Amino acid sequence: MKLLQIVPRDGTRLFGAMIKKQAEIRKSGRGTFSRAGARKRNAARWTHVRYKGSVDLEPGLSDTVEVAIKSPERGDEARLNRRGRISRSGYKSNPCSDQARNPA
Repeated sequence: MKLLQIVPRDGTRLFGAMIKKQAEIRKSGRGTFSRAGARKRNAARWTHVRYKGSVDLEPGLSDTVEVAIKSPERGDEARLNRRGRISRSGYKSNPCSDQARNPA
């Protein structure tokens, strides 16, 4: 399991923005992640079309987003991280990149 924390810029509510953007992407017929399980207000689970495993999102303290990437296959956690652009949320490749910063 890989654990990540995404820190928003300027106090943006990044969790809601990520959920909304992913829903827009799926509605348009694009994207490789789909929401799995029951819809909850303070949590989301996404699964990938090709790789086994899931990405769990939860809002953290001070509008951060806590991310847990889980997979039964050894290499799939890194692939889920790379494909979903979860770790690169501070870069232009992520749909919510203008609202997050790279803490490194």
